[in-house]
Amino acid sequence: MLNIKEAGQQILRNNPGKFYIFGGPEYGVKCKYIDSLKNHYGGRVTEVDSFQSINDLMSVRHIIPLESQVYIIRYDEAFLSSLKETTLTTIKRLKIIGTVVMIYHDNKALTKCDKFLSEYTISFDTVAATYVRNYLKQDYPELNDKLLDFALKSRPGYKGAQILAGLLSHIPDSMLQNCYDDLLQSSFFVEQSSAEEHIKIGLASKNFKYLIQVLEIYSGDIENLLYTLLNSLVELDRLLVKKYSESSLRPYVSYWTKQDIHNMYMIVFNSLENLRTISSDVESQLVYLFGILQYKEIPSLNMISLEVY
Repeated sequence: MLNIKEAGQQILRNNPGKFYIFGGPEYGVKCKYIDSLKNHYGGRVTEVDSFQSINDLMSVRHIIPLESQVYIIRYDEAFLSSLKETTLTTIKRLKIIGTVVMIYHDNKALTKCDKFLSEYTISFDTVAATYVRNYLKQDYPELNDKLLDFALKSRPGYKGAQILAGLLSHIPDSMLQNCYDDLLQSSFFVEQSSAEEHIKIGLASKNFKYLIQVLEIYSGDIENLLYTLLNSLVELDRLLVKKYSESSLRPYVSYWTKQDIHNMYMIVFNSLENLRTISSDVESQLVYLFGILQYKEIPSLNMISLEVY
């Protein structure tokens, strides 16, 4: 298996390889490495549905040469099923223009990738607090030691601590002077921290990538997020009628019409009913529902198929 330090020396120092498999539970450091790759390629990044698509893209000549960029593939189960002794040779022969990153989370996927593609596979396990602190210091050099320690104490793990540090970095020093520890915890962070609230904001703003990021670090009962979506749509509907009601979703009301809210509510509700009657993967259902938000106008239930393969 490729050592995370070795991978960091390649990626964070602008000398990336052509192919990586990111596995393990530490999503925040994965994001850090991907952000570094994006910067290396001038912000050029493409989300790809499968390794087969990359293989097809890189195996033919193009009249207009491909630009070097980072290609991200998430949870490609077909690729896992296809792994065999010859896969390593296939990847080495593939003339990749840029860098391909495949992302997995569960240990079974990581173990299988390590068996066949160990020199490309990296395990992002829980990172020691000292490393997380160093990462945060690089991300937010303007934060003092006390605030960095507070972020680490309040949200163990890089991604959670980074989110909190980012919020703290936008608060004026005059407001923070007497707002450390317990006071800050009770008056500020508790209001900002719930994953369900982030899901609500992501839905209201129709931000697919943000919703996927929240989903990947969510640690609660994932089925509850379907109810969060329904509640959020009810709240948006209320805000359309009551123009002056206070809500964290208020800034995003203009993104919705009554018909869009109704259509999306019926789609989510139908998805929830399907889970009661047929065997289905909740996470796949959620990703599919998040994808529907990218439509300019939300389609009606009878215009789409809710079955997720």
